[in-house]
Amino acid sequence: MTASEEKRLLRTFFKERRASLAPLKSILSEKICKNALSLPFLHKAKTVLLYSAVGSEADLSLLFDSLLKMGKRVAFPKCKKNGIMDFYTVTSAHDLSRGMMGILEPSQDLSPVTPALLGENDICFVPALSVDPHGFRLGYGGGYYDRYLSSFPGITATVCFEECVSKSLPKDKTDIKTNYIITESRVEKTVEN
Repeated sequence: MTASEEKRLLRTFFKERRASLAPLKSILSEKICKNALSLPFLHKAKTVLLYSAVGSEADLSLLFDSLLKMGKRVAFPKCKKNGIMDFYTVTSAHDLSRGMMGILEPSQDLSPVTPALLGENDICFVPALSVDPHGFRLGYGGGYYDRYLSSFPGITATVCFEECVSKSLPKDKTDIKTNYIITESRVEKTVEN
């Protein structure tokens, strides 16, 4: 079985597992946000890249509110048809509206966060169906984050429910690992290969 075939099967499994946590989503998401705020290097970041939760994904709304109060530049992604994703500065939940794939995203009228605005202390929170101890994640298969993270200069953290963390995941040459894993019960640096 190829990595792609194995990933397809695992996506179905983890979508169902994560959906089973739906009654606990708000409680688990709140704990994830608190853990994210405990990152020791968060105070150094000028820009934090978040995502809008879709379906049963961990909701980072509380983290968004806290980051704005801390005076951070917060940006959300906008996906384009060519598999590319750009981030735009968002100062309020009102800046987000349903876009491609029904996900809340910023309008292109907002200020883009170009690579020149990002540094090694900035943080990108990455959604995942599952993640392994090395920071390899299982997403939805579009490759948007892998493409984006291949040139992101800062710190990356996969957000995942503890119930969906894997011991090992199949990987392709294009998969980009993250630096940290954040669940409702831990914040952990990923293991080096």
